[in-house]
Amino acid sequence: MRFFVILGVLVLNGCAIVKPAPIEYDMGHRPSNPQVPLSNSNLPALAVQQFTYEPQKTISQYQVAGLSGCLMCNQDGTYASFLYAQPVPDIIQYEAEQALLEIAGNARPSHCSISAEIHTVGYDGNFGNTTLDLTYVLRIGNSNEYIKRIQGKFNEDIFPGPPVKKLWENATRDSIRQLMRDKSFSALVNERCVGRG
Repeated sequence: MRFFVILGVLVLNGCAIVKPAPIEYDMGHRPSNPQVPLSNSNLPALAVQQFTYEPQKTISQYQVAGLSGCLMCNQDGTYASFLYAQPVPDIIQYEAEQALLEIAGNARPSHCSISAEIHTVGYDGNFGNTTLDLTYVLRIGNSNEYIKRIQGKFNEDIFPGPPVKKLWENATRDSIRQLMRDKSFSALVNERCVGRG
C-alpha cells in the first residue's frame, strides 16, 4: 500500500512539473486570411530588415504577453502567455514580410528597407483578441527617414479565429494596412525609394 501512495505522489508531482511544448508557428506559404484584406497599393517593394522585441522582463523572446489580467502581473498588467518554438520577432517579421509581398506583387524594386521595434505582442484570453504594438522605421540609404508607432489589432468575432499556429497574421496585417494608409509614408516611398533616391 505504501508503494502505491509513494508512486501516486511521484506521478502527481511529475504532472505538475510538465510544461506544455512550445507552439510551432506556421511560417509556411499559404493564402492570407481573406477577412483582413490589404488595400491595393502601387508602392515599390521594400526590403524587410530585422524586427526587434523588447517585452517585459518576465516575458522571453519566445513568448507573447497575456492581457486579461492576473494577480501576479507585470507593472503594465501583462504576463507571459503563449510560448513559441520560434522567436516572436521572427514571427511578426515573417507576417509583415508576407503582407508587404502581397501589396508589392511584381512591383519595381527599391533601395529602401523597413524594420520595426516591437513593444507588445498581446493576447486577451477573455475575448481572443490580439494586439500588436510596434514602431516601424523606413530606412533610405543609411538614414532613418520615417518612424511611426502603430497598434495593429484583431478583435475576435463570435466564430473562432485563426489557430494559435497562425494567431499573429491578422494583427500584423492590420498594422501594415495602417502604415500603407499613411499618406506621408506612401509619398516618401514613391518619391525616394525608386531610382537613386
